Amino acid sequence: MKGGKQGQDIYRYFIKVVPTRIYHGFFGRFTMAYQYSVTFLKQLKEGEHSHGGILFEYEFNATVIEIREVVRSFITLLIRLCAVIGGVYATSCIINNITHFNNTRKSHK
Repeated sequence: MKGGKQGQDIYRYFIKVVPTRIYHGFFGRFTMAYQYSVTFLKQLKEGEHSHGGILFEYEFNATVIEIREVVRSFITLLIRLCAVIGGVYATSCIINNITHFNNTRKSHK
């Protein structure tokens, strides 16, 4: 083992569990799943009277994450596309007016 005497190190695992409800279909059917994350910590103990060990610490989240599929229509896509095109056009007009104003101001001086 690296860095410590064999049998005197403490290994700690922190486990977090989050329940997740995944909805599918039109009738409200769902599947329960659990997402988790694990963090590892190794503590080197020094001294004659220290004992090694493996510790697991669990944390269950009380809230449930819900995942729902949202189906959007083709009209929504067209409206959002027109909004983006309109925003680009308006921004380019503002930049054009600013540069035109600066150029005409410089030419009159």
